[in-house]
Amino acid sequence: MTEGGLKRRGALFAPRESLEGEKAVVWNYLKSYLERIVVLEPEKEYSLGKLTWKTSGRHQHGVETYGLIFDLNGKKLALVADTKFFPELVTYYRGAHWLVVNVVRDTPFEDPSIQHLVLADVRRLVSEIRPEITVLTHFGMRMLRAKPWELARSLGEEFNLKVIAASDGFSLPLE
Repeated sequence: MTEGGLKRRGALFAPRESLEGEKAVVWNYLKSYLERIVVLEPEKEYSLGKLTWKTSGRHQHGVETYGLIFDLNGKKLALVADTKFFPELVTYYRGAHWLVVNVVRDTPFEDPSIQHLVLADVRRLVSEIRPEITVLTHFGMRMLRAKPWELARSLGEEFNLKVIAASDGFSLPLE
């Protein structure tokens, strides 16, 4: 975007914690490469050119994360970032036509402090939100070994909805 910092341009939308403090992942010297930095806040609207979106409420994860809900010609594309399941997730993403979900494992974690969605959590989201299309992504090794394309097919059949497992190079036509 900035051609290695040679052209100051672009916008970065990111949670405050990714920009400041001990958990920051955006190095200070890189910030000057950008035209602007916008700090994401929970349940707030944003725009870039003609593209508009809002953030979900804060997710429950080891670092500050939010989902994104894009308004695309009256339909909602929702991206569910890393989080453990909690009931408000359904509320944040209700009405989504397309739901893209980070799902790390097919089975629950033995350690309850790990804050990522598993397949049972996605099942609950799909059953309550009923999006036209759900895309599963962000797989851990256990999920990959469980053949996510087969799990997605089975989940889709269970709810009579389209559920897809993303793969390298995957794109989703939004029509």
